[in-house]
Amino acid sequence: MCGPVLLSEDQRKNIVAYHSKFNEASASPFGPADEIGMLNLMTAESRRAALGEADAGKPFDLAVDYFVGMPVWTDLGDPGFQIWMSHTPAGNMLDNPLGISAAQNELVSYSGDCISLYTHCGTRVDTFTHFGLHGQIFNRFNTKEHLGSRHWNHGGADKQPPVLARGVMIDVAAAAGVEMLPDSHAIGEKELLDALKRQKTTMAVSSTRLRPTRRTGCRCTPTCWPRQGFRFSRWPTSRTCRTNRSMSSRSSGRA
Repeated sequence: MCGPVLLSEDQRKNIVAYHSKFNEASASPFGPADEIGMLNLMTAESRRAALGEADAGKPFDLAVDYFVGMPVWTDLGDPGFQIWMSHTPAGNMLDNPLGISAAQNELVSYSGDCISLYTHCGTRVDTFTHFGLHGQIFNRFNTKEHLGSRHWNHGGADKQPPVLARGVMIDVAAAAGVEMLPDSHAIGEKELLDALKRQKTTMAVSSTRLRPTRRTGCRCTPTCWPRQGFRFSRWPTSRTCRTNRSMSSRSSGRA
């Protein structure tokens, strides 16, 4: 059976969602200097437990192929993925950028590649800087004091520790009996609970959730990608799910 699990007061005070206010950037329960949020709940013990459950003989590759025309959000004018060569063996023979002899250019076949992409592309981590409210992001870092000319100086992926945690794949499409979710489908709390019940999977406060969209190979418009509703965005940290412990669960460690 899948349902709410009572949390201790100590657990509750460290869950950001319990302290959130409508239309306000959330303050961190871990202090005004915190930049990693719920990742503070990772400990040496939780990492050891996650690695202890993982089957090192059965890896799961979360990467996707990058190619020109791959699915990427471009509705707001951001660039898609592009790749080109800055040097080719034949081009070096003609351009001679190093000013060396033809024999030297012929001896060393030098190739160089460049890529350009919007960072909301392929397998990635969306950090706290991605969205905010009223010019503020998580923990009230703001555009006037914490945003430089090139990037945010707080809340970025560079501040996050390696994530070694129990990963839970929530396959909403499989639970709905479809190969792919409908265009612009908003995933809600009931769908997540139904998927977890079907999978006989447990969720805990420290679990890392993964949602496959099954659209990585689909050449479609950005608006066709599934999205999460507001209730869903709060659910994983404000509620947990319990199933019969004799049933199997899918979990893995992820770096």
